[in-house]
Amino acid sequence: MANTLSHPPVAAVPANLALRLAGRALGLLRMAISSVVVVLFVTMTAATLVQVAGRYIFGYAIAWTTEVATFSQIWLVFLASGIAMRYGMHIGVDVLAGMLPPPLQRLLAIVLGAASLLFLWVIFDGSLAIVDMGQFQTSPLLQISMAHVYLAIPIGVAYLALEYLIVIGRLLLGREPFEKHATGEHSP
Repeated sequence: MANTLSHPPVAAVPANLALRLAGRALGLLRMAISSVVVVLFVTMTAATLVQVAGRYIFGYAIAWTTEVATFSQIWLVFLASGIAMRYGMHIGVDVLAGMLPPPLQRLLAIVLGAASLLFLWVIFDGSLAIVDMGQFQTSPLLQISMAHVYLAIPIGVAYLALEYLIVIGRLLLGREPFEKHATGEHSP
């Protein structure tokens, strides 16, 4: 008689494969977003340095650098908010939650996470109209479509919502909600 317990059930194999693929896709997405955030930060810093050097060293204001720095910062803030959520680095008032027993802390975190997702949906939905309006506007100096700038809102909010969903899922599974920093420490 063959041992049927040595093989996983047929339905478990696709589910495990799907979870592994989703985990790999999430890792690639996080790496891509982190890389873009680094490039945006370097771009913003370089544009600001060029502006300062132009103004104070050469006596000439290089106007387009202001738009480059501003647009880079807009994208950086919206994308980095998801990274901050991943590590639990958003500012929050947790005095009341800290006084609750751990099961109620977890429940409160889930409820607040769900409320935050609802709020993010409202922002996402409203931002689509802003992106549409931006198609008919160009930036004064670079002459690029403002839709490219405004697109930071729905993309950043969607990524932040994804990280919120992961945190809520971890809470529902009884796991630590946030990932550790490279130092191995959780954020306070």
